[in-house]
Amino acid sequence: MIRVNSAPSLEGSRLVTVVPVANDEGLRTRAWIEKNRRLVDTLSKGRLAYVWLPNTGMPGYAAFNRYYYPRFGNADSRNSSDPFGGRGCRTASPRPNPRSID
Repeated sequence: MIRVNSAPSLEGSRLVTVVPVANDEGLRTRAWIEKNRRLVDTLSKGRLAYVWLPNTGMPGYAAFNRYYYPRFGNADSRNSSDPFGGRGCRTASPRPNPRSID
């Protein structure tokens, strides 16, 4: 338990129980995604939108439906990041996807 207050005083403070998570990977991934989204939004002055897809399977489909439509309503362009089918690469690359077929 920790004691919290809006001022550096015990008076008016309260005790809060903190329960740590077993694994913070999901929290770190979400923070990384949101940082990228804010960066794209800031640099493009709201003209571009960014959506990260965890893979091209069902989780990716669910993420696409959850984030694509609400965020792209007013965007002039779209940038989505699929980490090469969920194989661990988390950066969007300007090079063509090696799995693409011409």
